[in-house]
Amino acid sequence: MTLFEHLAELRTRLLRIVLTVAIATVVGYFLYPRMLHALEGPFKDFCQANADRAKCPTDGELISTDLLGGFTTRVRVAGYFGLVVAVPVIMWQVWRFIAPGLMEKEKKYAIPFMVSSLLLFALGAATAWWTFPKAMEWLINQGGVSPLLDVGKYIGFLALLMLGYGVGFEFPVILVTIQLLGLVSPQQLAKSRRMAIIVIAILAAVITPGGDPFSMLGLGLPLIVFYEVSILIGRVLKRGKSPASA
Repeated sequence: MTLFEHLAELRTRLLRIVLTVAIATVVGYFLYPRMLHALEGPFKDFCQANADRAKCPTDGELISTDLLGGFTTRVRVAGYFGLVVAVPVIMWQVWRFIAPGLMEKEKKYAIPFMVSSLLLFALGAATAWWTFPKAMEWLINQGGVSPLLDVGKYIGFLALLMLGYGVGFEFPVILVTIQLLGLVSPQQLAKSRRMAIIVIAILAAVITPGGDPFSMLGLGLPLIVFYEVSILIGRVLKRGKSPASA
């Protein structure tokens, strides 16, 4: 393909991605009431559990501190929904664009990596959702005040937490990739285990927006497990490439 043909192909892929995100965002805009009900569930559960101590003046209802707060939050949530729903399409379009330039051995690893990336990101977001109630309870109790949570800040915090976990859970994909590229060996990763644990602990503290122990442990412990699994996968793949074992 010529340069102009590549550019035309890129334009086609980008248009399909933008169209998919736009359609999914419009759907998310109309599904917003249901999504908001699900998102505010942890706060309502906390308020119901602490009703006898009058912890929540609004009984778990989120508030908006300005006139446009509710509308902008609805648009943001719809945008998040559109991006998440469009991720498989985005990955597929990226794959279709780069696949003609890959060698056969590279194509063999590409799809498993893309699928594992999607699954790990989803697993990370689900883990963030699972740890969020405990993290929120800890942060509220540490403040010692009755919470009046703004809907935009609440959802922004939760979205940032889920995004941080999702990106963090891509850690094993990165480690396996650099091992396949020969930039590092499984033996080198194993020798650097102690330093890696320290770095993971620091990253978990930086990535989690609240800095609470539940969020940090919920992210840090899986990353340590992923580190060990990545070393194991690297050894298996290296053994599979060995002429002696073949």
